[in-house]
Amino acid sequence: MTSIQLADIHVPIAPEELAFWNRNFQFSTFLPEFSMYLERQAKDSTKYRLQRQQQDSAGIDQYYGTQARQFFRKYQKSSSQTRACIFVHGGYWRALSVDSHDFVGMSLAQEVDFYNVEYRLQPTIGFPDQINDVRKALALILQQCKSRGVAKVDLLGHSAGAHLAFCAIQGAEICDYLESGIEITLSCISGIYDLEPLSRSFLAKEISFSAVDLRQFSPINQQTPFANINYLICVGEDETPEYFRQAFSMLKKLNESGHQANFKQLPKANHMQAIQALLNDEIGPFGSKSCLPI
Repeated sequence: MTSIQLADIHVPIAPEELAFWNRNFQFSTFLPEFSMYLERQAKDSTKYRLQRQQQDSAGIDQYYGTQARQFFRKYQKSSSQTRACIFVHGGYWRALSVDSHDFVGMSLAQEVDFYNVEYRLQPTIGFPDQINDVRKALALILQQCKSRGVAKVDLLGHSAGAHLAFCAIQGAEICDYLESGIEITLSCISGIYDLEPLSRSFLAKEISFSAVDLRQFSPINQQTPFANINYLICVGEDETPEYFRQAFSMLKKLNESGHQANFKQLPKANHMQAIQALLNDEIGPFGSKSCLPI
């Protein structure tokens, strides 16, 4: 195996180091059921879309930009709601879509508005544009939530989607909604808060991790203050060690900066099972209990 050269960093990756980080991040190689999980999610998403169509409440794609992937899909049933869920999918910034993640809506009560956010993918664009895509979507969705009288918003992001949601919610465009009385909880499901280790994995071939990217777009490097919202940091019990390390590092930084940040270990869940595990859990964001800070 030859070394990989990092774009804009010019530090070669030794084969042993590459193998180490791939064991933490390259799920398609060490989860035998990886393809099965993707197929099941796509199948459940199709089922959910058909169910909503039969209920005369099909999803509506609303664009926040001019590009094909600059939209979010909204599922609304009544004229006004008190609660909404916004979901940002993962895919290591360069794969997957809202079509494969509509299944998230199946686990939500019918009275919850559900918004599924799409964004443009790498390598066509970089981290700044992707974060800006999600930020624009969030601003428009929160504007609609405010007009519908929504009092509580649960923002969920999985993997790279958790990274994008975390970065996007910190933007100045969101500040007005944070001060409008809407209670916002960001649930990061197996999120990524430190990009540097990923720049030494298989993704170095597919994404241009510049030195600026690693420093500026890693939430763990961000200077406080963070957005004044509730944070829930979630990791599947069967997740790889690096996801636990990043989760605890981010949790520590949030708590030390005075924010309400809780931790939830999702039982019997690997990276691909973590979304459903959180939605099903009785003390998750849609359960009857609340998580305890550690």
